[in-house]
Amino acid sequence: MPLISPRGGRSVPTLTILLSLLIATLGFPSSAHSTVHDDISGPDIRLQFDAGNLVQGLKARRLDRCHDDGFAYDFADEDIWQLRFIEIGQQPGSSPFIDVKPSNSDVISDIDVSKKFNKVTVTWDITDSPVGAFEVKVIAKIGFFFDPVLELDIEVDTPPGFAFATYEVQFPRLRIESPNAPGDSTASERFVIPIVGGHELEEPTISLPPGPNGAQLIHPGTLSMQWFGYYDQEKDPFLFLGTRDSTGYRKQFHLFRQSSTESAGIVGFEVRVKPENNLTASDYSSPAPAVLACIEGDWFDGAKFYRRWAVFQPWAFGPGKGPMRYNSEFSDLVKDMQMVGWFSLDSRNPFIGQPPCPTPLIPIVNQQFQSWLPNLEDEEDWFGLETGEILSLIYNWHPNRFDSNFGEWFPAVPNFLNAATDVSMSGRAFAPYFQPDLYSVFNATSGCQIVAVPGFGGDCAEDFRLLDANGTPSLSTDCLGQATQGTFLLDYASTFAQQQGLWVVEQLQSELAAVGGDAGLRGMYYDTLTHLNSELCYNGDPGHQGHPLGGGTFYNDGKLALCDLVKSAFRSPSGNDDSEFFLFSEAEDEHFLGRVEIMNVNASIEDTSRPQDRRNLLPLFQTVYHDYLIATRFAALQFPDWQLLFSPNAVIIEFRRAYAAQLFFGHTPWAGGLMSFTSLAQNLADPRYFRAAEMIQSYMSILKHDDVRDYVRFGSRERDPEVTGIQHVNAAASRMLVPYEKTQPSVYVSAWRNTGTLFGNDVGVLLTNWVEDLELLDVDGNIVAGDQTVTFTLDRKKHRLWPGLYLVNEIEADGNEIPIDMVTFNDEYTLTRAVPARTAKFITFSRFPF
Repeated sequence: MPLISPRGGRSVPTLTILLSLLIATLGFPSSAHSTVHDDISGPDIRLQFDAGNLVQGLKARRLDRCHDDGFAYDFADEDIWQLRFIEIGQQPGSSPFIDVKPSNSDVISDIDVSKKFNKVTVTWDITDSPVGAFEVKVIAKIGFFFDPVLELDIEVDTPPGFAFATYEVQFPRLRIESPNAPGDSTASERFVIPIVGGHELEEPTISLPPGPNGAQLIHPGTLSMQWFGYYDQEKDPFLFLGTRDSTGYRKQFHLFRQSSTESAGIVGFEVRVKPENNLTASDYSSPAPAVLACIEGDWFDGAKFYRRWAVFQPWAFGPGKGPMRYNSEFSDLVKDMQMVGWFSLDSRNPFIGQPPCPTPLIPIVNQQFQSWLPNLEDEEDWFGLETGEILSLIYNWHPNRFDSNFGEWFPAVPNFLNAATDVSMSGRAFAPYFQPDLYSVFNATSGCQIVAVPGFGGDCAEDFRLLDANGTPSLSTDCLGQATQGTFLLDYASTFAQQQGLWVVEQLQSELAAVGGDAGLRGMYYDTLTHLNSELCYNGDPGHQGHPLGGGTFYNDGKLALCDLVKSAFRSPSGNDDSEFFLFSEAEDEHFLGRVEIMNVNASIEDTSRPQDRRNLLPLFQTVYHDYLIATRFAALQFPDWQLLFSPNAVIIEFRRAYAAQLFFGHTPWAGGLMSFTSLAQNLADPRYFRAAEMIQSYMSILKHDDVRDYVRFGSRERDPEVTGIQHVNAAASRMLVPYEKTQPSVYVSAWRNTGTLFGNDVGVLLTNWVEDLELLDVDGNIVAGDQTVTFTLDRKKHRLWPGLYLVNEIEADGNEIPIDMVTFNDEYTLTRAVPARTAKFITFSRFPF
């Protein structure tokens, strides 16, 4: 992972934005007038600029809310654009790049500023440059009245016969000064980054990588969304910045720190785009605007501000899209399931022919596939679920090695087919693991590996590789990050990559049917599909790829096309099912809403406990999109577990804490992980495992009820309530999924809105106690008892609740609602509840009448 590698929220207040466009050098032609301040205005927003002194370039200087004389964000001097050119017909490895930016004053011949209603356009005519004459135009305009943002676009126009291609466009280039004065503490500063689920970086002017390249993050890809935020927790406002791209165009965001002797520090923010056909094309126009805004609040308010735009984009709005509660094309199998299981039932000896990665200490044998159905039955019984309410992710159904030999998928392991037949015929759905973007070449003859995918007989797999600008193939990496010789990345835009993804599902379905599995395959897990960075590809064979070379939307489009291809095939009358076939993938990505029903948030989990690591995990994606998909995460809890040899108690403690944290984030609970060595009954014989499984059982007694699912499954994540009385402890072992801070509460408290009511005004609060009696110490060294008493407060305005009379109920394990209070809610409401060890409670606040 590169870099530093909750629902509702108050409405954004009326804001005014001031951007002063100030140029600090002389040299404007003598006919130019002196600096004149002008502005363009829209409802609640204003752009102020200087109409003269533009010789050195357009430089963002200040972003402010005009109605407030208080805090504002200042920007250090920096050219707002820089272009990188390469001679047409040359490759980066053989020809130097030529960089041009407006502060190269010797290349500027004329600058024009025009203003029209809510838009200002600055045009540079450039003549005496290393690449010849061309024109650059930057357009700044005010957003719509209900969405107060400043939008920035750029255009590059070149004359006929221009000899250089626009290889990369850097725009906008901003240097954000710390909101604190020189010498003041920056401890309360934060930078919000949507790396998969979401991160928040402490003290970015200190902890970001140094410039000029710093952290390089791709959207679509590692960045699940295209917005960022910078703010001080003790000040207002929140600086919102990013792009508004509805197409999935590949963008690279650069974040870095830039030291300064005149300020507390500077955060660099840049968007870099490699255009389509960037070795041959010269003209360029922004595929989407960059945006800047100032809003009141914190990261939660930033997420809700982004949601207002995002839910009306193609991935979230339209037929087959929208919140899953109302989306008729969202698989009912996924809607109705309660938990997700993870089964790694291996047919190989892990000590033979493995890639250079950690392996289990205890071999798994083929016969253990037969424990799959009994484990599912035991889990359903233990958690009080109906048949089929646990979906399975199943690994190792194929004979090839994991992380190598990709492409050698069939025939499937016989014992897997037999066990899968039993599972499917019993009415239980599963999704086999598959990674469609990799192919391994070990038996190639004359440099050609013939492929088995129908329609491509006789073709070479190598023809469908991703090639960089120098024609070099992109190799896969193993689980240690090392390049795997012989295994390369496929171009997702190629019809071969998409057809292989479909063929594997069809072939597996065929082999299941051959052994009597008529109920068949109900879903598929495409590993990393939603997490892969959009790639640059220069494989120009028009018979296979047929896409623009370099950047663009083609890579993301190819992945989406694979999803549509499989869904179309398996939801047709001739397919497996007319409406319920589902897709499952790894990591959150907004572009796949409506196509991938379940996203495994594995890539969002990082060890944030290291002192030098100033990251905190935030539920950014869940705050924006929780009601649009199912997110889940697995953790290995099995016996025997090799970690127990070294930390027998810490592993189980950490498992319970991580499980409670998952629910706090809004992730669907899992039904144990890797439970293939022994049966559930055998595992329960160990008292440590029993207490962990008993905790999940207690949680599920609450979470499985329809009334609770309306909030926690199908609702939207609300702002966390203010909480007092909770002891905080140090995370125990792996520190997996550590949200917000390095110490963790003994009870996680999260709030959820039921969007299914008439006005979406009901809020529920989930409390999950994960601690055992007398097993932990808090941060002051005091014993943490298992039973906890928690006091939380809901703020009517912060949680977007209408004033009026509310009924306060607690939903019990049997589904009954027990009245707690009836309160007139005009400001704040505080409630204290006892939460016994390893149990959950759910409190609802329902407005009357309802």
